Amino acid sequence: MLDKLNQHQPATIGLDIYRDLPLEPGNAELVTNLQLTDNIIAVCKSGNGDRDRDVAPPKEVPIERLGFSDIVVDSDSIVRRNLLTLTPAPNSACPAEYSFSFQLALNYLAKQGIKLEKTPQEYWKLGNTTFTPINNDTAEYQNVDARGYQILLNYRSPKVAEVITLAETLEKVEECDRIPQLLAYFEANKEFYLVQEYIKGHSLSDELTPGKKLSEPYVLALLKDIGEVLQFIHGFGVIHRDIKPGNIMRRDADGRLVLIDFGAVKQLETQIADLPETITVAIGTSGYAPPEQLLGQPVLNSDIYALGMIGIQALVGVPALQIPKDLETKEVIWRDRVQVSDKLAAILDKMVTYRHQERYQSAM
Repeated sequence: MLDKLNQHQPATIGLDIYRDLPLEPGNAELVTNLQLTDNIIAVCKSGNGDRDRDVAPPKEVPIERLGFSDIVVDSDSIVRRNLLTLTPAPNSACPAEYSFSFQLALNYLAKQGIKLEKTPQEYWKLGNTTFTPINNDTAEYQNVDARGYQILLNYRSPKVAEVITLAETLEKVEECDRIPQLLAYFEANKEFYLVQEYIKGHSLSDELTPGKKLSEPYVLALLKDIGEVLQFIHGFGVIHRDIKPGNIMRRDADGRLVLIDFGAVKQLETQIADLPETITVAIGTSGYAPPEQLLGQPVLNSDIYALGMIGIQALVGVPALQIPKDLETKEVIWRDRVQVSDKLAAILDKMVTYRHQERYQSAM
């Protein structure tokens, strides 16, 4: 991945991937890159008391190129503040004092000759922009926890980042022969419509019938086939958001699996409890969508979770929504229902673990 990025001569590279384990032998080139390349910023997590655990950074990256991923969430679960710095606890596994995004900005701007300065009021300044910190009685914030250097976000800005349409995104990814080709798109009666290639075959729902336990080789082939498609779309930063058996087709022509329905982008205002697996909610399907996605915050490995649930469903012969979860840890309980190799079980467990930070970060 780093080799591909470096071909474009980036000013700064942010590795927003938790990697707290030492690199295995045989990765000397990667170790050297992480140690010596001054434009690579890595991430770690300081944690939040008893609710979150610290996540250590890659051991090969020096502290001056580390950033923490922690954010400040208001009581209504909206992020309106940005935590630029914090003082890590003496025993924290994450020694970073600057946030990951702030480190990226500082590294990039330094190459443009813009350095971090302090005003006479002890406010931070980059170029002509001064960052005024909030305190415990700023605006609507009264008696708020204002520790660290926090600033208010302009979250109502009409354009925070470049916006591209779903059609533009699909045009990027349709080069994969296991994604239906986008033929046309149009809007009518305030609804957006996609016209995609017809895939002759049957859906995976026809193969995953309740009570039928499928073999380990079947599941391995399933994970490999769809994993290859996810690897392709994740390379474009695209999250499918609705991976489920009904959106996977077995193509008659060659028996390969094809991922369909890239148009599941409309969020529905509905409750998600006790819904059948055929109901799509919050851009996803209950039973397959992970917790962060049902909260409207999907990440790349939300697709990984869904694929893992399909794999478990195939092995145990039970619909995903009926597979129990531990009431305390929220982890999926399934290994007592079927005999599989420890290697496959470990892969599936990591794919469907409750905390997305502990899953495979993407299919790439």
